Amino acid sequence: MKTKRIVGLALISANALLLAGCSSMEQYYNQAQMNPSLAGGAIRVDSRKFVGTVQSVDAAKRTIVLKAYETGNSEFRVSNDVMNLDQIPPGSEVKAKVVDEDALFLSGTPLPPAGPGISDFKTKIWNLDRSYRLLTLEYPGNETRDFKVPLGTPLENVNPGDEVVVRSTVPMVVKLKPN
Repeated sequence: MKTKRIVGLALISANALLLAGCSSMEQYYNQAQMNPSLAGGAIRVDSRKFVGTVQSVDAAKRTIVLKAYETGNSEFRVSNDVMNLDQIPPGSEVKAKVVDEDALFLSGTPLPPAGPGISDFKTKIWNLDRSYRLLTLEYPGNETRDFKVPLGTPLENVNPGDEVVVRSTVPMVVKLKPN
């Protein structure tokens, strides 16, 4: 009987952690949808960890430039949830959680005006898997990347070879702590 209770509590705890992880990604997804320059596109939100050295901080504009050994300098927007941005000195080693927002505009979808820091490029669909809602896109330099299309995006008239536009924003730091 005690074994069943322990297993039950473990399952409840695991489900709670799973739901907590989903709700935080849902929060990032909602942030991306609030960006008018991404409206009308299939929005994809990815998060990644970034370790680097602070090069500069602009607390008024909420931007930070971090330098990583492999990639050099990268500029990021900083979420309003990151506090005391003005107290981070240049030269500090930090760990950051960065969120990338991309929108895919299928052929025939009108593009809203691009804001500052927005970049667009046209590409073609290399492959399409409707069951997994996965598009493989051709990127510059003969590279292909997968784009998981969110539910609600109609794929009935989408085919390999169709031209699409990928719109990317300046990545956003959502967590920042000393290394």
